Amino acid sequence: MNKVLFLGAGASVDAGYPLTVKLLGAMEAEYRETVLQNEKRDWKAFSEYRSSASGPLASVLNASNPELVLTLPDLLEAALESNDTDNWLAVRAAAMREDEQAVNAANDYWKDPRREELRQAILAKRAFQRLTDSFFSHLHCADSQVDARGRRSYLDRALARMEQGDTVITTNWDTLAERVLLDQRRWSIVDGYGFSAPIVTGPGARSRKQFLCGGAAVKVLKLHGSTGWFRTTDEEDSTLYFKYASFLQYFSLSNHLECHHADEPPPGHGADMNPVVVFPSYLKQLDDPILQSIWDQAGTALHTATNITFIGFSLPKADVAIRALLNPVRRRLSDGMCEVTVMVASDSQAEKRWKRFLGDRVQIIKKTAKEFFMPT
Repeated sequence: MNKVLFLGAGASVDAGYPLTVKLLGAMEAEYRETVLQNEKRDWKAFSEYRSSASGPLASVLNASNPELVLTLPDLLEAALESNDTDNWLAVRAAAMREDEQAVNAANDYWKDPRREELRQAILAKRAFQRLTDSFFSHLHCADSQVDARGRRSYLDRALARMEQGDTVITTNWDTLAERVLLDQRRWSIVDGYGFSAPIVTGPGARSRKQFLCGGAAVKVLKLHGSTGWFRTTDEEDSTLYFKYASFLQYFSLSNHLECHHADEPPPGHGADMNPVVVFPSYLKQLDDPILQSIWDQAGTALHTATNITFIGFSLPKADVAIRALLNPVRRRLSDGMCEVTVMVASDSQAEKRWKRFLGDRVQIIKKTAKEFFMPT
């Protein structure tokens, strides 16, 4: 019997993580008065962009719901890309006609203040992506401490039920699931994310190239990317790597020997500007090839599983991509091909959304993961 455990933000709350709807407030509390210069710079860019908006856009950017706030930069980025392409085509056509006046008029587009407003939205989005990685990397570091194990003991029980070949699917950027499975010796950083990662270890790991072996019994498929994942450039076909300083060093790997991703740029060679983090947005960006592969594997796991459990995922309206991913589950559940359990805690609206989406066959449990797996 193949099992899938699907974890949303609510699954991590009892371990000290915020719900998605409280993420912006938690990040503001963290970075509003920070002394860390990079984070201070990025929070200033993001907050000033939000405060600079007027009219209806101000209502969107200053909403408490991050799905609304983060959708707008995605939309404006798409608009900029489309406008830039149209202008480039116009310049080329004018040049072929040898219409100098039209070429000059098209070139004026690049100095248009309206284009600069779109560009500022993209810069604010990039700043927030870096802040997101920073925020969750700090929690990832805290989770590496011995006294943190008690906070996630309920997940230890939940994941202990997973067997060889089972799959964890998560929308979370945190590292709780893989950390628990690593403690249980049933997950590997080399192949546990659904793709191969060249991890080198030992004294002088970068030069000696002693590669770790894989062998994950349970995979953790992270649909929205993760803290600690970066690309070497902002190009889609650039190399994905795991950052040592804020990610790998806080996992207990290879008998505590120092481990590095073989493709990580050497220290001092380029800033970490390209985190692989997908926002909760009505226009979810899923053009990263590694993430596309992860989504494909998640679809296969959901199509073959006979037992699927959702913990802490509220099925938000904004997550059209997740709903599309889960559509086959509706048919399989209706045909009796699988059992589906959803833990919604006390969220009555989430309960209604799940029942509307999956029908009467779904089993709803009104408990948190901690209440269910560690009853008092």
